[in-house]
Amino acid sequence: MEREYKLACPQEGFFSAELWSFLGATPTEIKLHALYFDTEDALLFTNGVCFRLRREGGQIVAAVKAKPKEDQGEASGFFSRYEWETRAKTWEEGLDRLLEAIEIPEVRKTLETAREKGIIIQTETNFTRQFAHIKRGST
Repeated sequence: MEREYKLACPQEGFFSAELWSFLGATPTEIKLHALYFDTEDALLFTNGVCFRLRREGGQIVAAVKAKPKEDQGEASGFFSRYEWETRAKTWEEGLDRLLEAIEIPEVRKTLETAREKGIIIQTETNFTRQFAHIKRGST
C-alpha cells in the first residue's frame, strides 16, 4: 500500500531547506508537464473523474483518478480516491490501456461516454516538484 502526503506550505515564512533538513532528506527536482482532458460539457469533472497525460522527466504517464461515491473525510483534510496509471505515448493509447484496467463500471462507462462525445484538452500545467522518499522505521 502506498501513502502519499502532500503538504500545503504558507506563502511567507516557509523555508523548504529547513523542512528537508528536519526530515533528513535531500529532494530531487522533477519537471512536470501535464494535459488534463474532459468534454465540452465537463462530463468527467461533474462525475468526479479526472483524466490526465503527464510527462515526468523522460516518461509519459496517463492517469485516471476518481472519487469514490462514498467519499468521506474530505472536510477534515483527508480523502481517498481511486487511481490508475499506465505509460503511454498518446492520450488515446493511455485511455485504451486504462479502460482495460479500470474495474469500476461507473468510472469505465463515464470515460467511454466521454470518448464518444469527444475529448478535448481542458487545461495544461507546467511545474517543478521536489521529491524525496522519507523512511521512518519500517514506514
